[in-house]
Amino acid sequence: MKSIQIMPLRYVDSYLRLWYVNLKIVDQDGERYYAPDRLRCFRASIHRYLRDVRGTNLIGDDVFRRSNQTYNGMLRSIGDSFGYRAITASDMDKLCGYFDKSNPQKLQDEIFFLVMYHFGFRGRESIRALKKSDLIVSSENGVKCVDLVKDGAEKTITERDWTDGKQFRLFATDDARCPVAAVEMYLSKVPQQVSVLFPKPLKIKPGSENW
Repeated sequence: MKSIQIMPLRYVDSYLRLWYVNLKIVDQDGERYYAPDRLRCFRASIHRYLRDVRGTNLIGDDVFRRSNQTYNGMLRSIGDSFGYRAITASDMDKLCGYFDKSNPQKLQDEIFFLVMYHFGFRGRESIRALKKSDLIVSSENGVKCVDLVKDGAEKTITERDWTDGKQFRLFATDDARCPVAAVEMYLSKVPQQVSVLFPKPLKIKPGSENW
């Protein structure tokens, strides 16, 4: 096969059509399509290469019309079906094994995971704005729970619709993995004079009770 540097552009267009359709991740779980953003990155790299080496425009030139149609079709198809796989039970067991609350860093890591996993935060900007007062421990029908209140989160998560009056909530469980117990322990360990939810944790010696 000729190099893309000298191959006629109509052949490059044909190969790209096949490439877009067959580009997949293959691992122990089988094969699946790349995420739409990853496909966009691949195409952008090819576009820059063709522009610099051959002076052609992958995105705008008519010679690439058919491959661009295939590319856009793949984005629509993958976008409708793509989603991140749920954390497996075995991976969750590994996480819980790490979250043993033996030191400030591990306890904070557990609370960070609970907030990200259960409350659906997507970026660090929102996390930085959270305060201790944004997590409220209460009870519902005799069961302890943790609410993420509106005031601390709406400052940075503008796309969320809080008008329905719903709150994100964690409920207590009767085992060592109880998220409410972890939150209560964490809030009791953060110094009273500290208002942020995630201050820099202290480094302590193993077995020390001074946090």
